[in-house]
Amino acid sequence: MRVFLGSLALAVAATLLTLVAAEAVLRLHDALHEPPPFAWPSPSPYPDLPELQNLRDLIRPNTRGVFKGALHRTNSRGVRGPEYASEPAPGVFRIVVLGDSYTMGQGVAEDETYAAVAGRLLSQRGRPVEVINLGVSGLAIRHSIRRLIKPGLGYHPDLVVYGFTPNDILGPDYVAGSREDKQQLEALVHRFDDSPSRLLGAVWPRLVLTRSALWPLPGTYEYTLEQNYFHNPPALRQITDGLDDLARLTRDASICGLVFVHTRLDDLWIHPFTRIYRLVAELARERGLSAYVSFPYFRGRDVHALRISDVDSHPNVAGHRLHAEALVEGLKALPSHCWHPARDGIR
Repeated sequence: MRVFLGSLALAVAATLLTLVAAEAVLRLHDALHEPPPFAWPSPSPYPDLPELQNLRDLIRPNTRGVFKGALHRTNSRGVRGPEYASEPAPGVFRIVVLGDSYTMGQGVAEDETYAAVAGRLLSQRGRPVEVINLGVSGLAIRHSIRRLIKPGLGYHPDLVVYGFTPNDILGPDYVAGSREDKQQLEALVHRFDDSPSRLLGAVWPRLVLTRSALWPLPGTYEYTLEQNYFHNPPALRQITDGLDDLARLTRDASICGLVFVHTRLDDLWIHPFTRIYRLVAELARERGLSAYVSFPYFRGRDVHALRISDVDSHPNVAGHRLHAEALVEGLKALPSHCWHPARDGIR
């Protein structure tokens, strides 16, 4: 017993010394490192072009302006990018990609979007591939399907990719988180902000957010999405109806459809959206569509190196490149018949 108590006392003393040392290090760090000065937004590199403000601006035909710091131009059909002929050139395999701001490439140039990069990567395999980006910031799945009907199918694609992000469930039946839950979460996260212990003030918020990544807490965006995807059937119908329409439209056009599941650039270690990704992939496959989840390409990576900034979680150039590589893998896994254009009479 004496030996046990002695060992316990040593363990307690070592723990206390470690905590005291951590507290001292944090206080010294705070004293030596002042917060960086506020960085004003950089001036627009296109000062002579108008700032595009809303959805109408982004889909207006023959537009040229700046959106979120990047040049945004549309062709005569209101599609981001150059003019495309109604029919693909002989020997060219044409893909149209649907989706929201991730697909459109909010904050990056049109040739840096994952759709454009994937087109170049696929063309390097020996067969010319043309990818038309129908993505528009702010679209939910039902709006993307309308973009497929017009102008998408008017381009006579050989294959359709729908880029899914979790907020595509937004619609009339979506239930947002309550203000009370958000206030309680905020109070919990900042519970020890005024504590005399710098260590407790620094560690506590991280413990709360890590716990929420594993089991989402009320008041978080993750919790709200989980509730809508798994406990709100009318809201989920927004997704299932959209996938039904996508399956029907591609089947009627005798082409394949792929649901490409984007990775939200949040914590890429304990990622809170994997259950939603699996659910949507399963729903797509039940309807005869192919599905590919991009998250394995992102697992464990530094999220700060892949998004535009800490206040804008959209992918930057590196994030789009990674999505493009994942999309190419998903496309390579499609059945071989998907790569034979229906117009060639092969199907």
